[in-house]
Amino acid sequence: MPIFNQSNDVGCAIFLKAFTHLDDATIELGIYSSPVFYFSDQDADDMFQDVAQKITQCSQALSLLSGAGISGMYFLMPRSISHGSKHPGFKEEREWRIFHTYQLDELKKLRMETEVIAGVPQRILKLSLDGSIPGISVPELLSGILIGPSQYQNEIAMALQDELRRAKVPITNDLIRFSPIPLRT
Repeated sequence: MPIFNQSNDVGCAIFLKAFTHLDDATIELGIYSSPVFYFSDQDADDMFQDVAQKITQCSQALSLLSGAGISGMYFLMPRSISHGSKHPGFKEEREWRIFHTYQLDELKKLRMETEVIAGVPQRILKLSLDGSIPGISVPELLSGILIGPSQYQNEIAMALQDELRRAKVPITNDLIRFSPIPLRT
């Protein structure tokens, strides 16, 4: 198990092409995706009140759907919020999250491994990105990488380019970018 020295961590943001949590491929894999919700406690309360009102307003149309389908959709909402909510101060990130709820979702094509991260053993779910699952490969998913801030941005970029070439990702001028935030030491 690899041990990571937290004092030498370098931030890299990996940007993936978006896909929705209702996509058949994500359900087949046992994973879901959702945009991050950037709101305060009051915003969350307001949203739940709004959903309750809309359910009442649309009750006739909803009565045509199966109870299990409605329950599943309603359950996915608080689950998405619990997995993907952040303080409104981070709203400019426009982040999406891919998630799997252990013991609630089937592992399907995910495999569980234990890794030590910053000295803490953790269960990690992994998905093969070698193209053996249609639509799930590094070249098909990756849209960009942002490195830093770091004093080693060039070295990191060169190492990432080597790994991306091994994964058969076409290297374009805008694929790997450097953070414009100044490095604080």
